Amino acid sequence: MPNQGSAAEAAPKPPFSLLRKVVQSDCLTVTIEEAAQLLGISVDKAYDLYHRGKLPQPPEHFLGRRMVVLKMPLLRLLGVEIQDLRGLLTILAADIASSPAADVVAGGER
Repeated sequence: MPNQGSAAEAAPKPPFSLLRKVVQSDCLTVTIEEAAQLLGISVDKAYDLYHRGKLPQPPEHFLGRRMVVLKMPLLRLLGVEIQDLRGLLTILAADIASSPAADVVAGGER
């Protein structure tokens, strides 16, 4: 029987643009819809997993009835480690610094 590998190895990596949006956000949570996109599953399946307690969520008393998924545990579930996020943030900072918008904010032109 061939080696199947772990679930983290088999999980597809989320799209970079969505991952970048989630990492740049100051929020500690993502919506069910964002979690579904990151996981590559339907929104209906994400809601099903959420209601069964299979997606990382804050305690019920924390946000009342609002359904959100905790960002960092979700990223870890996808195999994205803190070191990966630091590298991604470095890339994002370089992108922002070299963008035309950065020139406007700095008050000059390159």
